[in-house]
Amino acid sequence: MKKIFILILLAFFSKLNAQVSLTPGNLVVLRVGDGTTALTSAAAAVSLVEYTPSGTLVQVITLPSSGTDKLTHSGSATSDGSLSLSGDGRYLTFAGYDATLATLSVASTANANKVVARVGANGVVDLTTKFPNADIPGNNIRGAATQDGTAFWVTGGSGGVRYVPYGNSVSTNSIQINSTNTNTRPVHIFNRQVYVAGGASSLFSVATVGTGLPTTSGQIISTLSGLPTTTGPTPGGFCFFDLSDAVPGYDVLYISDFGSTPGIKKYYNNSGTWTLASTTTLTNVFGITGALNSSGQPVLYVTAGTNTSNAIYSLTDAANFNAAVSGSLSSAIVTAASNYFFRGIAFTPAAFTWTGTTSSDWNTSSNWSSAGIPTASASPISIPVVATNYPIITANTFVSNLTLEPNASIRVTGPAVSLRNVTQPMLLKSNSSFTAQIGNSSGTISGNVTVERFIPAKAARKFSFVSSPISAGISTSWQTNTHITGVGTGGTVCPSLTANSNGFDATVTNAPSMLVYNGAATAGSRWGSVANTNATSLTPGVGYRMNIRGPRATGCALLDGTSLIPAATTLSATGAITNTVNSGNVSVSVNSLGTGTDGYVLIGNPYPAVIDFNAFQLTNTALIANEYKTYSPANAAGTYTTWNGGSLTNAGDLTNGQYIASGQAFFVQKLAAGADNLSFTEAHKAAQTQAGIYRTTTTWNNLVRVGMKT
Repeated sequence: MKKIFILILLAFFSKLNAQVSLTPGNLVVLRVGDGTTALTSAAAAVSLVEYTPSGTLVQVITLPSSGTDKLTHSGSATSDGSLSLSGDGRYLTFAGYDATLATLSVASTANANKVVARVGANGVVDLTTKFPNADIPGNNIRGAATQDGTAFWVTGGSGGVRYVPYGNSVSTNSIQINSTNTNTRPVHIFNRQVYVAGGASSLFSVATVGTGLPTTSGQIISTLSGLPTTTGPTPGGFCFFDLSDAVPGYDVLYISDFGSTPGIKKYYNNSGTWTLASTTTLTNVFGITGALNSSGQPVLYVTAGTNTSNAIYSLTDAANFNAAVSGSLSSAIVTAASNYFFRGIAFTPAAFTWTGTTSSDWNTSSNWSSAGIPTASASPISIPVVATNYPIITANTFVSNLTLEPNASIRVTGPAVSLRNVTQPMLLKSNSSFTAQIGNSSGTISGNVTVERFIPAKAARKFSFVSSPISAGISTSWQTNTHITGVGTGGTVCPSLTANSNGFDATVTNAPSMLVYNGAATAGSRWGSVANTNATSLTPGVGYRMNIRGPRATGCALLDGTSLIPAATTLSATGAITNTVNSGNVSVSVNSLGTGTDGYVLIGNPYPAVIDFNAFQLTNTALIANEYKTYSPANAAGTYTTWNGGSLTNAGDLTNGQYIASGQAFFVQKLAAGADNLSFTEAHKAAQTQAGIYRTTTTWNNLVRVGMKT
């Protein structure tokens, strides 16, 4: 009988350590220790433990602690072990030591190089990304974050925030992107922005690291306005939420603070300044993560305790976004066994695949590879669907994260869908071939959406015609992806790249790179620069002419004349979809001086979807001619592509000019002088793919070839 019991026990532990896929909506805790050896500063075993939100054990994934690819932690270091869910929701990431089990004083030994772990929804642990100990010399490595698994931002007790490409060799140094705040702790990515927290070196709370996803040195760490800037707080983790439609972007921030006033601190965004709403007392609190329940309320999960006694707790906040927490901490959901230490905590990564057909219900579980989408999704959702297959959202649904791959589309026919953000807003991705879409819909969407627009590489600097379905400040949207220049005073070109007085990136000449067209102005004065990127917002339906120099992350070379060859760039804007809902007409005001060549006006596609120009023109047939003009990306002569009632001229690589891509701007010709309103409707959306027409080889001076007066 005893032998049978032992065999059963061995089989049980074998099952726990067998790697299986992680279940969407569950929790993962980073656990240090082996359950038998007391935790000291020596290298200790690391495992990922999956629990249901109620605390039921699902599986244990133990990381290797010897061999070529291994990862261990300092057993007694209470600042190590931050766990992060990637910005796109597909990976868990954390960092540790490339040191064998029981290595003494592992954090300070010169032989302990550093390693970054990436774990997918399939439970596979990747330990191929490493860098030398000298980058965080003789000190702890604490956290790692990634947007999509291709690169990492790493923190530690010294060395500052560092950038490490995926697969980096242990003999290749990481890049120190900030050298001012060298002692950093948790790092996470929310809405494609790197955030970090610390408890020393003038960093005592949550701060941005540069703009977006920086990869170069010289980045500035900026504490969020209103958060503490003096000693006292020591964040172990943090998470953002978007709970109010009245406040653009994230409006609630929860911080797990194990400093002088320990507990779960709730801050709310008050006109750009973060204000402390309440502190829920809990000593030795470290990791924190959260999701929305079916009522749209944040449910937080935290780890707290010491290396001899610690547990997981939960807290549901039923209060308004700007009020003190309404709710009490639960009793311990799970308590760690002896000689184990819970540290970071996060929701499981997920990669859902929709396998239904046209008009199938989005909420029908049989159409999903991962057993359906819960109405209150804790884990992110990724929908890789061809554009002609529309999953339909029919229910009033709270979704924490939703990503549409470039060839994906959805429709909304239910009464309302609330897209509340955790790691990022609903994301419509774009690449060289496709851009994700929200198709013809009668239902509404509340909550922010991020819409991308891919711009191809060019042989030389040229202008493109672009538009946005999102109303968002220029400085907080497209200018975070590419440099936008214009007239102003002050600012520096390099190396700090500070903006001039009008918010534009400073250059030697301050030549405008983003312009609008005024068809009612006299010839020769119709193009004018946007006035100020800090005070001007993108407007759905408005067309813009932009010199897109290349990705902003390239840095100084794009502004000081070093690089004149623009690489491919993806513009993104985050905000509410057109007029705060996805259905109904969008009215675009236009004004022209006359007709003919004096009647052209530049407009933009206002929807995150391909539109049918024929349908649009038919709705507005009394106001505009049956043609549009925009640049041909492949015509070296610099002519326009023209769609004229069913025929194309100078089409370049365009095969179906009837359809206008998401993010495309174009000229139409008014039939009468004066002001008019052009109407776009949901019915103009087309279940069609269209990459868009963006200049690649022509020169701006060739504008006169089509006879338009400027």
